[in-house]
Amino acid sequence: MLDKVAPNNIFHLNNFGWSLKLKAVSGAVLDTTAMAGMFANATDGYDIGIDLPKAPPAPSNFIDVYFPRDAWGSALGPNYERDFKLRTDLSATTSTWTFTVNSDISGNITLSAASFADVPSNYAISLKDLTTTTVTDLRTATYTYNNSPAEANSRNFELTIGVTLSEPGIVVNPTTLDFGTVKTDASKALGVLITNTGDRVLNITNMAVDGSIHYSFEGSTTATLNKDDTTTVYVRFHPKTAGTLTGTLTVTSNDPDNGSLVVNLTGIGQSLSPNISVWLDTLKFGDVIAGNSSDLGFRVSNTGDTALTVSNVVATGTGFSYSGDTGFTVNINDSSEVTVRFAPVTTGDFTGTLTITSNDPDTPTKVVILSGKGTTIILI
Repeated sequence: MLDKVAPNNIFHLNNFGWSLKLKAVSGAVLDTTAMAGMFANATDGYDIGIDLPKAPPAPSNFIDVYFPRDAWGSALGPNYERDFKLRTDLSATTSTWTFTVNSDISGNITLSAASFADVPSNYAISLKDLTTTTVTDLRTATYTYNNSPAEANSRNFELTIGVTLSEPGIVVNPTTLDFGTVKTDASKALGVLITNTGDRVLNITNMAVDGSIHYSFEGSTTATLNKDDTTTVYVRFHPKTAGTLTGTLTVTSNDPDNGSLVVNLTGIGQSLSPNISVWLDTLKFGDVIAGNSSDLGFRVSNTGDTALTVSNVVATGTGFSYSGDTGFTVNINDSSEVTVRFAPVTTGDFTGTLTITSNDPDTPTKVVILSGKGTTIILI
């Protein structure tokens, strides 16, 4: 039971709650009568017999702590030593009591929480000096200020109890999306993980890509994340031109510190190109009787992603010749036969080259070594 409340008062029936007693002290002078709290049988307004009026202080050498409540009305005046509210859950919010310290003492006055054992342990208890805006944790510390009046001087404070939820906090990973090299007829998607590190709900109101000719956003442009929730959003890179291409993904949310967060986008567009492939480096004719000829062939393949255009085929070296088409086209994943003739007129070792010129940007000239031997007889 609380003191100064009649034992038969309905306030005591099935009444669950908590209270905190404030203490103000300067030397041997103190006041510990002011109490704030929450109870099931209290209301947020004036509760007769519970929210007790504060008696006037001593005429001198006094400290007087009270809750100023002009709207409540009492024969003793508008100041109260208790302010009990209806009990509510403060595990995700706070409740605030304003109170005043009045004193005619010149010197330091120290404020503390004299008793708060029944206040839920997860509730923060903070004191704010409205003159200096200094905030003190009354669970672990006291607050001292200097009172230097010519006569009685008042100072106002706020007592706040409960759990203050942190604002939503957006974190993105990674902060840069590097898509690497992508062909201009292809695309690649990468994801960004978004996390809410705050207590309050993170509302993502928009996600937009700048550089949309090469990049596009996939999926919903809005999201709602509770504490520690995550979501993955995707950006697709579809280069239209060759070269290094950049852009940004901008995430707009209610994070008070990062309301507009930017993820950098980078990638390299690679033009479509043919790729000439020949399965040999040297075409060996072996022994051929002088005055005769031998034909050998090989295939020119295109392993690229656009048509291979051969613009010239030239054979050099004594005894070697090429009489086929010097210009032809090889489609993607196709091949074309190239035939070279070796016709030695004398005996001896002969070498030459076959040079193939094409539109392969990496290998515009492909050279095949030619070798053969002119003989009078075939050696077995």
